[in-house]
Amino acid sequence: MQETPDAPSLGRPGSRIASSIAALILSTIILSFPASLNGFPFIFYDTSSYLKRSAVAATFIIGDDHASPKPQSGPSATASHASDGPLVRHTQNPFFLRPITYSAFLVPFSTKLTFFLIPFAQALLSAYVLLRLFRSVGIRHIAPFLVSVVALAVFTSLPIHVGYVMPDLFTALLIIFSFVTIRTWRQRTMLARLFDIGLMTFFIAVHLSHIPIALALIVVCFLMPALLPREFNWRAIVLGLCLPLLLAVSVLTASNVLAARKYVISESSPLFLLARLVGDGPARAYLAKACPHKGYLICTELDRLGAHSKEASISDYFLWNPNGAVKRIADPRLVAEAAEINAATIRAYPGWIAVNATRNALRQLVTFQVDDDINNRAAPMVSTIFEMIGGDLPSQYLNSAQSRGRFPLGTARLLLAVGLAAAAALLVQLVATRRRHVAPDVWAFAFVAVTGVCANALAIGALSEVHDRYQNRVIWLLPLVALLAAWSASARRREVSASEAAN
Repeated sequence: MQETPDAPSLGRPGSRIASSIAALILSTIILSFPASLNGFPFIFYDTSSYLKRSAVAATFIIGDDHASPKPQSGPSATASHASDGPLVRHTQNPFFLRPITYSAFLVPFSTKLTFFLIPFAQALLSAYVLLRLFRSVGIRHIAPFLVSVVALAVFTSLPIHVGYVMPDLFTALLIIFSFVTIRTWRQRTMLARLFDIGLMTFFIAVHLSHIPIALALIVVCFLMPALLPREFNWRAIVLGLCLPLLLAVSVLTASNVLAARKYVISESSPLFLLARLVGDGPARAYLAKACPHKGYLICTELDRLGAHSKEASISDYFLWNPNGAVKRIADPRLVAEAAEINAATIRAYPGWIAVNATRNALRQLVTFQVDDDINNRAAPMVSTIFEMIGGDLPSQYLNSAQSRGRFPLGTARLLLAVGLAAAAALLVQLVATRRRHVAPDVWAFAFVAVTGVCANALAIGALSEVHDRYQNRVIWLLPLVALLAAWSASARRREVSASEAAN
């Protein structure tokens, strides 16, 4: 019989703890390898806004006057605000575009001595969640876990997201931990349950797209009693998933209330939805009819709302391009106006919008390559933040493989393709010939993982622009499912063979 989460582990408690710690340390080193190969944590343009807030907080805590941000003017000041967008400079809300959560996570690492620890911290957290997952489905020995970590490090995008100073890593961890929390709820002590609730709250609050994903996961978990009635009970789901979702929404809302007296989860959400509706067409159609009778600020840009460039789609151009509508208007009133336009557009074209959302979700579902931003050249807005933190960070950033366009993107994409193809072939073989040998827990997790992957595509496709990196952040869950199923089937086969030999 395959081990269950509440079955006793082999060996003495002290040796089990020691082996778990050793496995976590080794896994952390393995998963951090791409960042080490790069010579610097991977940086995205949005990294600057997360780091700017965390660096200010770190400076306040350690009292380092030399690291305090200095007033800027001219090109450097413009660059430092570029990733935030023009409206941020006209609002009093530091969380206008991005929530407080990831910046709070980065605070201990926003110094010249600790910055390089970010990939290791994210790798350690990933390894911990994975180890909990393996044990929750009955795979309690260290060897299968370590072999799987190596496979994930070589053939998936997991270690790339571990190395990024971005919250994208936590999307897949949210999906995994939602299963782990519910599956192991009965075996956890009260203190351990509080820890799980806190970690789930962080995973949900760290990115706005995690709220709809968490809602989808909650719905799926309420369906789980049909498969695993003993573990997936309503109390575990309410306390392990629903409560963290409520806490996450409360934290995000409280941060906006305290910072800007705005009773919202995200002040900029109407603007992002408007960009999506402009890009897909319904908002442009509505405004073409409404502008002759309405005094919307955006009506001054009506003739340019369809503009795009080689690098930017219509919605991205609308939001971020210097000649896009948002930057040209640069008025906080546009946010309130966006909410009104969104509501009117949805009432006018619900069918059109639903079709677009479905099409975009399907596009996002199959758009999952390693993004070419892994070779983004050094950006002034990011360099400015590293100059603020101090030390050798500016020169190390400029000399990284990413900043020089030297990271082996083609190799990373090839390995990802090989990993996904191998995982698909393995799953097909297991389903066709050995599905009864795979533990029900593994199939239950597969159901949760597939739901999470689809929910991610739907949330992004409906509310944002389709980009590789959004689906790439969760696509590695499919090889993970294949590995779990293979280990589970192998363990069952050994049990059957041993039983036959004994008879």
